[in-house]
Amino acid sequence: MQKILWILGLMVVLSGIVQAQNRTIDIPAQDLPEALHSLSNQTGIQLLFTAENLKGIRSQAINGSMSAEQALAHLLQGTPYTYLVSGKDTYVIKESGEKTTTPKSMVLPEITVRDSTEPGSPYNTQYIRPNTSTATKTNTPVMETPFSVQVLPRQILQDQQAIRLDSVLQNVSGVTHMPTNQGGSDGFVIRGFSSDTTYRNGVFMPNSLGGGTVKREMANIEEVQVLKGPGSTFVWPC
Repeated sequence: MQKILWILGLMVVLSGIVQAQNRTIDIPAQDLPEALHSLSNQTGIQLLFTAENLKGIRSQAINGSMSAEQALAHLLQGTPYTYLVSGKDTYVIKESGEKTTTPKSMVLPEITVRDSTEPGSPYNTQYIRPNTSTATKTNTPVMETPFSVQVLPRQILQDQQAIRLDSVLQNVSGVTHMPTNQGGSDGFVIRGFSSDTTYRNGVFMPNSLGGGTVKREMANIEEVQVLKGPGSTFVWPC
């Protein structure tokens, strides 16, 4: 009798060893409940789960040599479910602590940009500036200024790659470059009136006779404002 029990016990142990060994498992990608049923049929393990809870979840395909537990872990990969070992060759399928959701494609609503860049913004690439402070010393719209003023913004300076004032003023109508001091100083004729007066940020910049810089550089200049007509003989900011 003892010999018979020992033989039965040996058979159970051998059965467990065979169960832990790898085997060839082939399960195509399909709904998770069907994939779990297929895994149970191919390996002989028991899987406890509620099919209704797993409805609509797809499993990954399995094709290769592996253990039953490895195959189960592969099937549940990427799903909000995991497994617990309930007994010998028995596994309970349960929700994992971290739920993974499959992102769904969505169509964003159409957005219409109705505003524009601020006129004084460094990102404004337009050649036109609506305001000027040359004639009135206030930030006044050009259309409301009782003088003829032309504004050359930084974008023009960059596109033209101008490094001196005489190059920039080639864009202004009615302005002719007439250098003085044998070409060493800036001088201009604005609508028939000679002028070499420049202001920087409202501060007067002396000419060569006053001991100042004779050639106006465009480094760190945001914009150039040109006042035309008789008023240009008194005020001409840069």
